[in-house]
Amino acid sequence: MSRSNSWVPQAEDSLIVPSRSRSAVHGRRDLSDSEDSVSGAHGERNPLLSHPVPRKKPFYRARPLWLAGYAIVAALVRAMTLAPRVEVFTQLACLQLHQHHNHTLFDGMPPSFCLSDPAVSANAARIQTTYTTTMGLLSACTTAWWGQFGERYGRTRVLAFATLGLFLTDIVFIIASSPSSPLYSYSHTLVLIAPVVEGLLGGWSSTQSAASAYISDCTSSGSRASVFSRFTGVSFLGFSLGPIISTFIIQHPISFLRGQGMSVTPVFWVAATGSFINLFLAFFVFPESLSRDKQRASRASYANTELRSFLRGFFGPLSVFLPATIAVEGSTRKRKDWSLTILAGVLLTYFLSAGIYQIKYLYAKQVYTWDVERISYYIAFMGGGRALHLLFILPLVISVFKPKSPKNPIGPGGIKLKPKPTKEHLSREIKFDIRLTRISLVIDVLSNAAILLAPAPVHTQLQQLLSDSGDTQVRNSQVLFVVASWVSCWGTGLVPAAHSLALCITQARKLIEEEDGQTASTDADSGAGALFGALAMLQAIGQMILGPLIFGVVFYGTVATHPKAIFALAGAILLLACVSTVFVHSPLAGGKSRAHVVLPVDEEQERRGRSRASKNVGYGSVGENTNAQASSSSSGSS
Repeated sequence: MSRSNSWVPQAEDSLIVPSRSRSAVHGRRDLSDSEDSVSGAHGERNPLLSHPVPRKKPFYRARPLWLAGYAIVAALVRAMTLAPRVEVFTQLACLQLHQHHNHTLFDGMPPSFCLSDPAVSANAARIQTTYTTTMGLLSACTTAWWGQFGERYGRTRVLAFATLGLFLTDIVFIIASSPSSPLYSYSHTLVLIAPVVEGLLGGWSSTQSAASAYISDCTSSGSRASVFSRFTGVSFLGFSLGPIISTFIIQHPISFLRGQGMSVTPVFWVAATGSFINLFLAFFVFPESLSRDKQRASRASYANTELRSFLRGFFGPLSVFLPATIAVEGSTRKRKDWSLTILAGVLLTYFLSAGIYQIKYLYAKQVYTWDVERISYYIAFMGGGRALHLLFILPLVISVFKPKSPKNPIGPGGIKLKPKPTKEHLSREIKFDIRLTRISLVIDVLSNAAILLAPAPVHTQLQQLLSDSGDTQVRNSQVLFVVASWVSCWGTGLVPAAHSLALCITQARKLIEEEDGQTASTDADSGAGALFGALAMLQAIGQMILGPLIFGVVFYGTVATHPKAIFALAGAILLLACVSTVFVHSPLAGGKSRAHVVLPVDEEQERRGRSRASKNVGYGSVGENTNAQASSSSSGSS
């Protein structure tokens, strides 16, 4: 069936269509296999006047709900192990500098003489910096490649390989925190090898990009800010509970996992168990969201390209952010569309500012003398605020103010179809996502400004010991710091809004290319894996490499005189990102507002006063059949 002049709606959520050809693994057909059923909708066995009755969707199909439990467990594991990893780094640093001590002294928490040794702290910081930088660099290099791999072999395989790397890392920390282990003498080497393995397998950033691509496969075209918000909120729910669970496990360890005294080893055992469950689910349970036809097409397209260099193979996916040449509507002229390029710059700037998160904990420890328990509660409180905003508040705002769209059409056999987007609907969705992105950035700027302008406590030991007013001042300053930090939770909607905006921009470009005849009609969401892989690569570069490095240098250089300098820097970076969003425009909004060359029309049409504008309001040409136009007019995002 030709796709150039007609449109066959796609079955939403990979619905089951009865056929003799079924997947041996998932028991369902590819999306392309449903075309025969659609083309035979007017056969002699089908009644002409009956209305299709919606059919209940099967339970076992690709949908975002599958990833809810996976996201919570992954976030729990990551949050649980943040503080225990610092203990392991300190323990290894102490062992290096004090090798003459008996190893049994290192069973559990680092001994007191290590905690008071500045050389141990410096060595532990060096190990942690090496670990974080190695994992960040490799994740930045491989995340985009794994995104393209998911286009060729499926999203669940990417989730499985990335989770395998997280699981192996947990196993390494079990060994490094257990002096009784036969491999304990190699702990220092294993801890430095673990980020290499995790980074090559994609790491945390690849799990996020693969999950976003999975969600885009399962949902209708258009703005997906609401579903991305809920998924990110589920992750932050895990981040809010992780530190609390970790503290409870350390204080009440499982008997057969407990060493001598308090130990962080049981935390890593629980984390490894959670990672193994996610690994099993990704390998054997989750249904694949990308049809086999699309996987084969991506593999064929990848095989036909010329061999690329090593660096281009890793960093080539960033080419999706290059400006695109698109046609101006009603003109023969072309123009450059920089919308996605500028949006990538906005996201990279935002991720740079996110490098302040870990430095915030050092700020609180230095200014307010917080211990590990208070910092854990602060992390949990911030994670709970983000989860509350992303799970409930932001989706409610989106449901009220998001442009409304008609319901999805019902196809032959009562199948609920996944319609393609129209230019008019996409234009409204893009404007909404841009507005949501700007509001989120403004809130984040105000949060950092509030922390910067709040009065700082007076830190004289005599005043704190002898004066109640000193304690009151410190307490009030802490409250203002926590409240101002919590305000930033209302700005966490930027990432789901920006991801949805990036996907809408790529869809709009494809519609323009189809109408201009540059490409044949294709799936609007094709290439989503490569796009989210490139976005995750930006996050790895900004949030895991450059951001912590910049804020770390500034903090250690100003902590003695101006500890709030990091918040001034974060506010300036976010303000730059906010101003940059002014230059992000919809690719569909550049035709009529610019001067363009009018195509010639014959004198008869000019005399009759016929409009030169295209009559096409949906897909295809004006001469398409009435059924196709009716289906197009009812399209929109679910």
